[in-house]
Amino acid sequence: GAALREGAWVQRLYIVPEWRRRGYGTFLLRRVCRAGPRGLWARAENGAAQAFLRQCGFQGAGPVLCRGVRAAADNAVACAHAFVRAHLVPGGFAVDATAGNGHDTVFLCHAVGPQGRVLALDIQQKAVDATNMRLQKMGLAQIGRAIKADHAGLADIFEKEGRPCAVMFNLGYLPGGSHAVFTTPQHSLPALDAAWRALLPGGALTVCAYSGGMQGTAERDAVLAWAGALRGQGCKVAVHLFRHEAGQPPIAVCLLKEMRPAP
Repeated sequence: GAALREGAWVQRLYIVPEWRRRGYGTFLLRRVCRAGPRGLWARAENGAAQAFLRQCGFQGAGPVLCRGVRAAADNAVACAHAFVRAHLVPGGFAVDATAGNGHDTVFLCHAVGPQGRVLALDIQQKAVDATNMRLQKMGLAQIGRAIKADHAGLADIFEKEGRPCAVMFNLGYLPGGSHAVFTTPQHSLPALDAAWRALLPGGALTVCAYSGGMQGTAERDAVLAWAGALRGQGCKVAVHLFRHEAGQPPIAVCLLKEMRPAP
């Protein structure tokens, strides 16, 4: 089979009949889990399975655990990834609303798996090309694709593409690109509204927001006000600050859309 890679899931293991009930199952499972790279994810639905994975170097509160990565992610991007991983069900539809260089897009492709699909969008053609090239090189073009579009038009995109189980935003400017082109609250807030309305119950929405300069700080504060207004309205909100980092590190705003109560 394919080699285990960072960001991949341990999905299932199969023990051939002649090896069963001879102690090989646990032995082989332990070998596979311990041989996996940092950043390997697994889902364990009961306490015994979670305890076993922790013996193999996985960490987390469960049912989703990650190997060799601290439960408390130490930067905004890692925190957003961990939050989405904990709530995304493989096989769904996810959106990277700010493609950039495609790192979040690749992450989402690994998270939804081969049965899922990912759409990334960016207003800059340079970012769209870089993301599609990255997906091609990593063999993920069958799962994800990037298009040139303004995330302010997400409502129309969701009407065409369907409702997502996860949406990720990484605000600011394109890394390595011109600092004269950046996201603004005038576009970001309508995009966040559209994403939240379309998000499936149980779905996750994350925003990495930056400060520094009038533009970044104003957008960060606008995002915090927007998320705060949703708190308690079928929405769980967590804001993660990273004061241990020098300068003005980005923050992670993580929202979970609560499941509707049964009628």
